[in-house]
Amino acid sequence: MARQREKRCGEIILNMANIYLIGPRACGKTTLGRALAKRLELPFVDTDIFLQEKVGLSIAEIVAQKGWDYFRELEEQIFKEISRQGPQVVSTGGGIVLRPANREILKSSRYVFYLHGQVELLAGRLRKDNDNALRPALTNLSLEQEIEEVLREREPLYRQCARLVLDASMSVSELTEVCIQALQH
Repeated sequence: MARQREKRCGEIILNMANIYLIGPRACGKTTLGRALAKRLELPFVDTDIFLQEKVGLSIAEIVAQKGWDYFRELEEQIFKEISRQGPQVVSTGGGIVLRPANREILKSSRYVFYLHGQVELLAGRLRKDNDNALRPALTNLSLEQEIEEVLREREPLYRQCARLVLDASMSVSELTEVCIQALQH
């Protein structure tokens, strides 16, 4: 029988469990993930960055060359690979919940935090971030309409997978504390 390894993070014991952050683009998954990983002294992985480094192309380039279906297939493979490692803090791509296999990984995980953000907050962050070369539009709609459409499709999936829903408008330090409290229970 394999010996169970554990990682002590202060008073928190993570039995090889990953901490997953899910939600739409610009909700703050990467920012919170880095802060939480630093606080818990755990590795941090961003699935989008990991995928791009592994393939050697940006998401926009992958989508332009091979399409969204191909990207989602790659994303699923990368997510399976990442999910077998741990404990670590994992920031997922916004569409990770679109694939049933990814949802099963998340639903079977103990620590899944959904960063829920209002359309106005997400649109403002995306306009400020302005990295469309890295994150292509998903539709031909206006930014606000696209966010509304994406949330309409994905919100039930995010909630289905999440153990805790967080308010993305909170500060990073507040969100980190809420996560730490949740991990202690």
